[in-house]
Amino acid sequence: MRFGSGRHPLHFLSEQQIGYLPGRHYRDKDGVEIDLLIEKDNILYPIEIKSAASIKRVWAKPFYALDKLDKKRGPGAVICLAGRRQPVADKVTAVPIHYV
Repeated sequence: MRFGSGRHPLHFLSEQQIGYLPGRHYRDKDGVEIDLLIEKDNILYPIEIKSAASIKRVWAKPFYALDKLDKKRGPGAVICLAGRRQPVADKVTAVPIHYV
């Protein structure tokens, strides 16, 4: 299986095996990006997708950009290659790809 430039296997998995995701990519005027932002009942749920197994607190940093919006930020997740679920930062959890 080949992946195009700038893409990694977890992005392919999210499109092909998970199917339709009820969210969108987020990018603000400062260039802060979040891979997937799901909104339900006026609450924003941020999700990042990483191809690493080592958890890094910096992964949660883009989520805090949502706090300046007029909507509440719900719990966020970082889907990654970690072996188990574990906290990344306040209201942000690393979720192993095999859980999805």
